[in-house]
Amino acid sequence: MNLGIAGYGDEAWDVSSAWRWMFGIGAIPGVLFMLLLFLVPESPRWLIKQGRPVEALPILLKIHGEDLARQEVLDIKESFKQESGSIRQLFSPGLRTALIVGVVIAVLQQVTGINAIMYYAPEIFKTTGAGTNASLIQTILVGLINFLFTILALWLIDKVGRKALLLAGSASMTVCLLVIGAAFHSGHTSGPLVLVFILLYVASFAVSLGPVVWVLLSEIFPNRIRGRATALASMALWLADYVVSQSFPPLLHSAGPAATFWIFGFMSLFTFFFT
Repeated sequence: MNLGIAGYGDEAWDVSSAWRWMFGIGAIPGVLFMLLLFLVPESPRWLIKQGRPVEALPILLKIHGEDLARQEVLDIKESFKQESGSIRQLFSPGLRTALIVGVVIAVLQQVTGINAIMYYAPEIFKTTGAGTNASLIQTILVGLINFLFTILALWLIDKVGRKALLLAGSASMTVCLLVIGAAFHSGHTSGPLVLVFILLYVASFAVSLGPVVWVLLSEIFPNRIRGRATALASMALWLADYVVSQSFPPLLHSAGPAATFWIFGFMSLFTFFFT
């Protein structure tokens, strides 16, 4: 869509008007999402917690069939006896370790640079000498690779395991980022080298840190604190995303692309050892 919008005028029009259309067109899937939410059933667990098991049963029936659905209602009710979920519990021994792991791995998902590349891909490709249209086409490739390798992750995540994917992905991301940084440092950015390694980096992320972190956050906390702990880790993730997205342009300008990508590479290496 952005490529099509950019093609309506010259570069001056892109700067003055095209970006507004690119930004505003995101309202269309936003409105569609809001309307489709009316068709999404409520969480059965939440309904039971609110004392509305009669409303939860038809939703569970669609998933399980009658016998399993009724058993799950009983199981959910039983699980609430173990659930207190206070904020203080998050920092108790044992749970504190899980919380630290959840928050740190959530932050690492972002500080390894994925959304800096996803948000600023056209500008990154322009620094390699690509024109506006070429940089947008290359950005489409980045999105396509992200999409395809996320589908691959759906197939691998239960076969290979969470930890193995995180290790393989963070190791591959480290190599890719170091090579990209070296290309910018040496000035060899005019060929396909930077594009190829950015695509490999995105593929490595999409098959590992991208989906695995979210799955991990839903699994590592016990029921009694899962809601609050997952919310806290998610908040840390998006705060890290904000910091990276705001610091990337000035970092690119002051330190240069080579140092910037090496910083992300160091964070990917840290992710490997942390995992």
